[in-house]
Amino acid sequence: KPIMYAFNVDEVDWILGRDEIQEKCKAFLEKSEYHDPNDDSWTIVSAKVEAELSLLSSDEKVEYLSSLGIEDAEKANEYFSYNILPSMAEKLLGLAKVYTGPGVPP
Repeated sequence: KPIMYAFNVDEVDWILGRDEIQEKCKAFLEKSEYHDPNDDSWTIVSAKVEAELSLLSSDEKVEYLSSLGIEDAEKANEYFSYNILPSMAEKLLGLAKVYTGPGVPP
């Protein structure tokens, strides 16, 4: 069965050491007897950063991300677990997104 791995790292590794930590995660997975590189998915997340951002206003988020060295807040959205994990789960489970609601044809 496919497995989804989410490596929780600190804010420094999540932002500045992203390439290095990804290599460490790959090395860890290669050593795991249960990891199947063809079926499994993985990502790195920073629960601390995401928790802190959830408490801030839009302007404060931009300022906080800037203090971490991210000038483009939209680019940072690509790294957040709430954007990555649902897509990974859909792929692993073979699901598709379906939008329903007013104005959406059946």
